[in-house]
Amino acid sequence: MGNCVSCHNGTIAQGKGPTHPQTSDACDACHTTLSWNPPKAVDHTQIPLAVQGFCIICHNGTSASGKPKNHIATNLECGDCHLTTTWLGAAFDHTGIKTGCFSCHNGVKAVGKQGNHMPTSNVCETCHNHRHRHGGTGVGSRPCSNIRR
Repeated sequence: MGNCVSCHNGTIAQGKGPTHPQTSDACDACHTTLSWNPPKAVDHTQIPLAVQGFCIICHNGTSASGKPKNHIATNLECGDCHLTTTWLGAAFDHTGIKTGCFSCHNGVKAVGKQGNHMPTSNVCETCHNHRHRHGGTGVGSRPCSNIRR
């Protein structure tokens, strides 16, 4: 496409508007001359704050879709769990979490007890300690190897 910003700089021709995310000047990373708005795709690598994980500046439910209603309640930045290259398969760092496992690991928000789990209460930490065999990635459901004895 060329160097769009050499003309589309707000002086010669209309450039990025005030609501455009702060990006590089590589317009063709997201836009084509045939499909300007909406963009053909969003190259998140051209958005410095997105690269840093501050997705909420755009993904706020207005500029772009935000967290769905069934998302786990959190004040973390999106980039703390998600990647810009794949949204599903979020990784959650369980560091510091020692209780309350069932508030997320209830089979709805995150994988819970397997069907073959012995009958117990939903207080996981009664038997399991806080170290996760699966590395805290939130992927899969493997038996905890850290049973308190």
